[in-house]
Amino acid sequence: MVKTVVSLLILSIVLLFSRRGGAEDPPATEPANDPTITAQHQSQSRAIHRVMVRMRATANHSERQIQLGNQALALLQEHPAPVTEAEVRARMGEALLNEENYPEAMKHLEAGCVLSRKEKMDNMLLQCLGNISLITHLTGDTDQTLVSGLECLALAEKLDQETSVWRICSILGATYARLGNSRLALDHYSRALEIATNLEDGDGTSSLLNNISVIHMGIGEYDDALRYLLRAQKILEAQGDKHGIATGMTNRGQLYDLMGDPAKALECHRDALRLETEAGNRSGIAVAHHSLGNVFLTLGKYDEALDHFNDALGLQKSLGLQPEVIATLGSLARTYAALDRSAEALLSAQEGLDLAKGRSLKTHRADVLSALSKAQEATGDFKAALQSYREAARIDGEVRSLENRLEFSSFKARYDLREKEAEIDLLRKDNHLQDISADRDRVLRNSLLIGGLLLSVVALIGWNLFLAKRKAHQQLAAISGEVLAANRLTVARSTELELALEKIQRLEGLLPICAHCKSIRGDVGDWQPLEIYLSGHIDVHFSHTVCPSCLGSHYPELKKDPLPQDR
Repeated sequence: MVKTVVSLLILSIVLLFSRRGGAEDPPATEPANDPTITAQHQSQSRAIHRVMVRMRATANHSERQIQLGNQALALLQEHPAPVTEAEVRARMGEALLNEENYPEAMKHLEAGCVLSRKEKMDNMLLQCLGNISLITHLTGDTDQTLVSGLECLALAEKLDQETSVWRICSILGATYARLGNSRLALDHYSRALEIATNLEDGDGTSSLLNNISVIHMGIGEYDDALRYLLRAQKILEAQGDKHGIATGMTNRGQLYDLMGDPAKALECHRDALRLETEAGNRSGIAVAHHSLGNVFLTLGKYDEALDHFNDALGLQKSLGLQPEVIATLGSLARTYAALDRSAEALLSAQEGLDLAKGRSLKTHRADVLSALSKAQEATGDFKAALQSYREAARIDGEVRSLENRLEFSSFKARYDLREKEAEIDLLRKDNHLQDISADRDRVLRNSLLIGGLLLSVVALIGWNLFLAKRKAHQQLAAISGEVLAANRLTVARSTELELALEKIQRLEGLLPICAHCKSIRGDVGDWQPLEIYLSGHIDVHFSHTVCPSCLGSHYPELKKDPLPQDR
């Protein structure tokens, strides 16, 4: 009975992550027009952008997310965009997880992990790893749950995302509980509870309190289990959370069954079944049916137990909850054996063993082997019954001895992840140094180029100055020539003026003139009339007339008729 308690953790995990948030959306910016790409490519980019905007706006509608995701992937096949595809894969994986289509969800999430690692999108990788851990936990692949869960935990710690830390710790706690390692399960649950309480996350706190109570139930610490359950119930009632209340009722029913109070156990399980049915939560309905079947099996009411086990089995198979299917098949085998329906008991037990093969579900396998032993004993095959019983006991011993090895493996896995993270950091630092070196070289090249350009400019300016100076010299030489010519002309004119001045000065001396005819004696002794002499020495011409005095003396007859004025 104690081994089946672990199955109660599944409902809490599903409810917990149904409230999880996705990675932060990148800004929904319209792609800019780029003249270097074709118009068709631009049209496709805008179409992808519109689909992504609608996906982000309908994040809470799984069916619509899946439809839009398929449209986006079809567009991305023609025009790949790794960053956008990583977001599409992560969103489709989460939507398919909500629709409980785990195989398809895993395909998209694994592709999202590959793209996120390649593009160094840590937040998107964190979301994909968290959902992969949840799916592998729900489907019973505990090895993969530990691998992806521990990587997710290390990444969440690196990014300082406390909400993601406590959620993945919750999954790891449930995984260790399934493996029978109660110590590691409580360690992870306690860490998650501390973070959720500090964040004042009522939903997470109540879910973790329920999970911790289940662990205490499994190790027989019923008082502690009841204490945690009552704390969770108080929070859930204040919030009016029907899902959480139903989970708490299921756990309390299991606790009362273990404490030997089947009446209270039945009351709690029936209330849980009613609440889960009203909410339409199929996982919770399956858990409630399985729990009721266990109580009726304890009470010896085998027909009622069979009805509830079969109802639970149908829901669990449709949801793909393999670990829960194995546990329910074991319960059916024990019930059929109690009813002396040996053939059906053997078939149920064998089906459970077949499902448990290749899975790290030793507690479930041991439980089914125990049921098979009872079925074989009922058929009278005591040898086979003893062999099955020994195998179940051997597995139980392995589980107990495995606890320390699991703890060591867990710490080793953490150490390996830290070492890997350190290597990645070193690689990133090396890449950073290479980038710095490349930047330095680029700056040096640019500096040399700019220096060369500046030298060219200076040389061009110098050449222009030289040409301007040479032209100025040429113009100065021309002007100097003109000045020299003007000086020469000035000298010539000065000479002429000096000569004229000398002539004028010659006229300023004593001139020998005849007292009667007024002729002037020249330099060579010749006599020249006054007007001829003066015309030869100065630039002057004469016209002849008679003054009034002479006119009266020499031409009295003309005195009465004056001569015209000389011009």
